[in-house]
Order: sequence, then structure tokens, then C-alpha cells
Amino acid sequence: MRLGRSTLVVSLPADWIKKKGLKAGDVLTLVIEDNYIKIVPDTSVSSEKVTVTIEVKGRVEGLYRAIIAAYIAGTDIIRITFENNSLLYQIMKHVKTAMNQLIGLEIVEQRPNEMVLQTFISGSEQNPTELTKRLVGLISLMIGQLLEGDQLEYLQELENEVDKLYRLALRTLNSSSEPDIFVTNLLTSLEMTSDSLVPLAQSLGDGRKEVIDVLNIAKEVVDFLHSIESAGERLSEVDEKIEVLEMVEDEIEKRELDEKLKYRLMLFVHNLKNVLLMLHNMEVRDVVKKSKERKLVI
Repeated sequence: MRLGRSTLVVSLPADWIKKKGLKAGDVLTLVIEDNYIKIVPDTSVSSEKVTVTIEVKGRVEGLYRAIIAAYIAGTDIIRITFENNSLLYQIMKHVKTAMNQLIGLEIVEQRPNEMVLQTFISGSEQNPTELTKRLVGLISLMIGQLLEGDQLEYLQELENEVDKLYRLALRTLNSSSEPDIFVTNLLTSLEMTSDSLVPLAQSLGDGRKEVIDVLNIAKEVVDFLHSIESAGERLSEVDEKIEVLEMVEDEIEKRELDEKLKYRLMLFVHNLKNVLLMLHNMEVRDVVKKSKERKLVI
């Protein structure tokens, strides 16, 4: 509604205000898209740190997974407690491994029976779209390495960077008041595509020349993904790329390749196709849920 000559006021539903625990003076974030504006509580202004305590009572093997899960869930401070000091070396080993897999996690305190980790990066301050583009860019680099030559060690380093960005992106989504399952699925498909590249490189051997055309097509698809700002702008091209990869899958099936190489190449192409399918699904969802016309142009 209009307030005065130049001011417009948006009225928010009372039930939503109560559900979110909001009050007068609280800060809200406006997410502005082409066809809609999303209003969400601004969690970045909260000074309260989310703390999780992990008690290690004997089985240290689960510590690494617990730290990763707590980070993704949006935890700011992870407190690790243990009674048996003989476990310290193993605990430190798992903590260091987790820190090498996560962006912004550091040890801030260490006492005889306690260790405190803190994340110095806010999920609410990250942009999921930018993180996704960075993931796609890294995957493009990985495919480029396969085309030029193995350089397996560098390929593994790139894959590790993809994993770290993937976990940060999930943390970012979990920091939102309304996590998007479609974006989560897209990120997971990208991470699985990256995961399938190192085993593929290990299987190439003398078969590189036999699959170079497939790798070139995959590189073109990934570079296309990196170039688009919105799937809605080029939905027909997304469809075309999906069809191209389906034809590539059929071609791989017909080729006489080493069985391990064929399986890993097929898995890579399948995962890449799933990335396109997730992107396609996101656009259809947006049209159905948020567009007045509800019209798809394919």
C-alpha cells in the first residue's frame, strides 16, 4: 500500500510474523528476482553462536563425520570433549582431516580434555548462485586436465576444492530460513560429477584416444553451464544438452571399451546429465510456483 507520495509499504501476515518470532525493528532480507520478491528473516544480524558438543567416549572413528555434519548444519562452535587423554592423537588426526575438508574452520582452544573449533565464515553471507558457478568452473578445469593428460595429483586437489565448496554451499542453504531442495539436488549432482572424474582418470590408461570425443562434449556442456545466468533464459538449450548426453550414453554402450573404463565413463556422463536435469527441474518449479503466466518455452 502507498504511504505518502513516494513510499510503498508491504504488509506481512501476522501468522508468519509469529511463526518466525519477529518483532518491530527486526531486519528482513529481500531476495529480488525477475518475477518475484522473497522476504526472509535476516539471520546474519543474530549475535548468538550455534554451539554443538561432541563427546568422544571411545569410538574416535565417527568424529570426522560428526564435525562435517555439524559444519554443514550451520554450527558456529564445535566443542569436542573426551575423558581418555590417550585418544588425543587420534582425535587431533580426525580434527585436522576435517579442517582440511572445510572452509573457515579453525581450532581456537585446546585443553587437557577439551578442544574447541570455530567456523569463521557465515553461511548467511554466502551467495549459493556464486558458489554453484565456482563449482562448475572447477569441474571444467578437471575435465580440461583429463583432456591434456592425467596429472592425477592436481586432479585430486581440484576434486578436494569442489568438496569444500560443496559443503560450504550446503551450509549456506541450511543457514537460510527456507532451504531450497532443488538447489541442494543441483549441488549434489555437481559434487557427484566431480567425484566420478578421478576414478575415470585412473581408468583411462591407453584408452584416452577412444573417449576423447566424449570428454570434449562433456567440456562443452560444463562450459555452457558456467555461461548461463538463468536456465529460464536458455531452457531449450538445456533440453538440447540433455538429449546430446543421452545420445552419448547410447554411443558408449556400443563401444568396445575396457569394462572398468566403460562403467566409469558412463557414470560420469550420467552424473553430468543429472546436473542438467536438476537445472531443468528448478526452472519448471519456478514457472509453476512463481510465474503468473505459467508458460514454458521449449
